Amino acid sequence: MLSGTCRLSQVIFDSILTVVQFLVVHGHKVLQLNIAYLKLAISDQNLELIPDYEQRIGVLKDLKFIDQNSTIQLKGRVACEVCFLYNLPRLFSPLCFPD
Repeated sequence: MLSGTCRLSQVIFDSILTVVQFLVVHGHKVLQLNIAYLKLAISDQNLELIPDYEQRIGVLKDLKFIDQNSTIQLKGRVACEVCFLYNLPRLFSPLCFPD
């Protein structure tokens, strides 16, 4: 009877060891995928888009749709909702909120 208990204990131990090994390998693969994603995010292709992004942010600030901290203002939110819901041009918001 003691030998049967030892075998059962060994099977349980082997099962737990297999699960732990799987979790280690899975964690390693997840880290590799995250590294690949981050490398893509900082690649030259994405860095080329930064000037265009900064220019668009500047336009939104000039129109006072966002403030200097890049926080969206009521005027910007209205423009976003109107353009999305009614597919109207972005010129509608300045008519509602003149400077």
